[in-house]
Amino acid sequence: MPQQGVGSDATLRYDIEVLDIQAPLPNDFVNIDANKDWKISRSEAQRYFEEEGKVIDLDALWDAEDKNSDGYISWKEFTGPKGSEEPPKKQRQEKKKKQEPQKQQAQQQQHKQTVGSLFQSMDTDQDGKISKAELARMFEAVGQKMTLEFWAESDPDGDGYITFEEFVGSNEGSASDEL
Repeated sequence: MPQQGVGSDATLRYDIEVLDIQAPLPNDFVNIDANKDWKISRSEAQRYFEEEGKVIDLDALWDAEDKNSDGYISWKEFTGPKGSEEPPKKQRQEKKKKQEPQKQQAQQQQHKQTVGSLFQSMDTDQDGKISKAELARMFEAVGQKMTLEFWAESDPDGDGYITFEEFVGSNEGSASDEL
C-alpha cells in the first residue's frame, strides 16, 4: 500500500490574506465584575473605579443602571461597553447550582467509603475495631514504627481498641483531619 501524506523533507507554503483587523471590543462589565457572577455589586464598582483612578457617584450610577432596584447591575441592565463576551445561559447556571450539592454529597459519600475501606483493611480480624497490634502492622507495612504517643491519641478512651468513631474522629466532617 502506498504511503499517503507529505514527506518529512517537504516544504509547505501557505498564502494568507488578511481581510480585516479589528481591535477587540472593550468589555467594562467583565472588568468590573470581580467575582464573575454576572452582576456588579457596589463594592465591585467602587473597587474598580478606585483602581482606575476615576471618581464616580455610585448613587447616580445605581439610579441610572439598576433598573430592577435589586442592588446589583446585571448584564442586561449595564449600558456601558460589554464587548462580545456574554454571560452563560441562565439554564446552565441553574443546572450547575442544582448539581453542586449533588456533587458535594457524592464526594462526601466517596470519602466515607474510602475511610471505611481503610478501616476495614486495618481491621484484619474483622471484629469492628482496630487493636494495637493491627495498627502496628499497618505502620510496619508502610515502613514506619508506631509510637506510643500515636496509639494514645488514637485510642482516647484507653480500652485498647480503636473504634470506627475514634478512627474518623468525633466529628465525621473532619475525618480527614484525624487521619
